[in-house]
Amino acid sequence: MSNYKKFLIVALFLIFGVSTANADVIWPSLYICAGKMSLWVIIGGLIVETGFVKYFTKENWKKSILVSVSMNLATGTLGYILIEIGGLGLAFLLETGPTILNIKVHCFYLSDWIVSYIFAVFINTLIEGGIVKLMLKLKFKDTYKWLLAANAISIIMCAIYVAVVDIKF
Repeated sequence: MSNYKKFLIVALFLIFGVSTANADVIWPSLYICAGKMSLWVIIGGLIVETGFVKYFTKENWKKSILVSVSMNLATGTLGYILIEIGGLGLAFLLETGPTILNIKVHCFYLSDWIVSYIFAVFINTLIEGGIVKLMLKLKFKDTYKWLLAANAISIIMCAIYVAVVDIKF
């Protein structure tokens, strides 16, 4: 079976919620997704991103909060899946660590963590850019810089949570 087919099989398991089960092999993106679902990261992200929406779009507070909540709901659902699958793809691409389905997987080196967090920021930025475009009719090229900054701050909060709190799957 090709690496592509093996990756697709594991990705399908993730889509159907197997990632929350107790597993023998994990990768940084699973920790990121667990950290993104912590209450303080959600609240902190909403506060940061609402401030960014308010400041850069000049919308009223009610609209800014609505846009921020919508963005975070989208990244909390679609982003959750894409970050896990993308992180697994990274693990398969680097192929230097433990074995999953007879493929060496790269996990838990500092470079894995850094790339996984950067990937999460970009995925969240793309998803949230789509929400801003739909709700506020703003072009992505006009919003991506501040969305990228807001998501970097939110993901840094997630990284702090993951580093400080013992997450158990």
